[in-house]
Amino acid sequence: MDLYVPSWAEVIVEGRARIVAPKRELFLREDGVYEPSHAPVFYNPVMVFNRDLMVALLNIYSRSMARISTASDPMAATGVRGIRIALEVEGVSEIFLNDIDPTACRIAKLNVVINSLMGVSRIYCEDSNQHMISLSKSGIHVDFLDIDPYGSPSPFIESAVRLPKIGGLLAMTATDLGPLTGRYPAKVYRRYHATTTRDLDFGKEAGLRILVAHSIIKASERDIALKPVMAYYADHYYRAYFSIDRGASKADALLKRLGYIVVCKGCGYRSVATEVEDLRCPVCGLRAITLGPLWLGSLADREILARLSRAEEDFPWLQTRERISSLAKILLSEEDVGRPYYYKVDSVARVVKSNMPPIGELIECLRSMGYRVSRTHFDRIGVRTDADFKDIASCIRSRGVVRRQGLEASSSGSLVSSSRREV
Repeated sequence: MDLYVPSWAEVIVEGRARIVAPKRELFLREDGVYEPSHAPVFYNPVMVFNRDLMVALLNIYSRSMARISTASDPMAATGVRGIRIALEVEGVSEIFLNDIDPTACRIAKLNVVINSLMGVSRIYCEDSNQHMISLSKSGIHVDFLDIDPYGSPSPFIESAVRLPKIGGLLAMTATDLGPLTGRYPAKVYRRYHATTTRDLDFGKEAGLRILVAHSIIKASERDIALKPVMAYYADHYYRAYFSIDRGASKADALLKRLGYIVVCKGCGYRSVATEVEDLRCPVCGLRAITLGPLWLGSLADREILARLSRAEEDFPWLQTRERISSLAKILLSEEDVGRPYYYKVDSVARVVKSNMPPIGELIECLRSMGYRVSRTHFDRIGVRTDADFKDIASCIRSRGVVRRQGLEASSSGSLVSSSRREV
């Protein structure tokens, strides 16, 4: 069938879908990087990993927890998310695509036709909040709802929690990492009603936990319980999946797992608190800062992570299957530790006035003392551990001294092997 493709667009392949999307070379910034927001319809190739992981997770959830047969993308743009769900998730029989932009609606319709999904697709061109409210008021509820805005998902949460079925899934992406990671504390307080601070060495995790907590709080206002199924950081965004349940008692149970993290910016000490506290750091005596409210519980379901770790075998058509497996494995190791924060090793080394030791040696030292330790997906030089701060500092000092001595000796021609250790 001959279909009209605009001169600014081309047909690409993503997953099992053929998608009309903007030609990258026509929408470049001055530095030569493709800028999706400059194109007539938004399409971001960097988010292929985000969409690949969505396909894998939905298949796993549908097979083992609750069947996914209907899905909605109220900010569809090209329609790539919904189309990939229809083509790549087993058992999906109906998708709802919506976008307020008329050009996006036309391209989404074109992509539905190209992929022969006319019989299972319903396309709307409305405001996303109004669209979700209208569907729910008309009695339509879906098994999966994906909120993927440009910026913060906060303005859409109240409408979004109405649409999924009990036992279904709600996913949301947040790209406003500047505020959430602490660069703009006042904006975080306005947007998420949480307190954070600048120059926080585990700010990437604090921001994700603030986002999860805020979502749980907003849903609880309607007696809806949002339980995190998988939440992670990647590239330039946060991504969180929640299972949906209803009932005041279930929402209350999740609210009890919110709390605060007390941080000393002087020495790096941190601890968990159930309420806002005004106290001094037990290590250095400086006044501590209380962050939150944050989600203090698990960020992911272990069964789902275990299945995602086999993505290379189970989902061979996914372009980023190796990255999915790798992320799932490191998230599993982080869940084994269970602490709602990590330590950036160079920051602690700077505080204790030591060279930064190799991460592997620090992990070995802490494990030899009986502590649980894991690397973290948030930062390549971060470690998650249940160790006391003083023992972390002790291991860094001891291993940092060994490394410094090795480097000094190697510069004079001896102990060369010490200088070859990787950091």
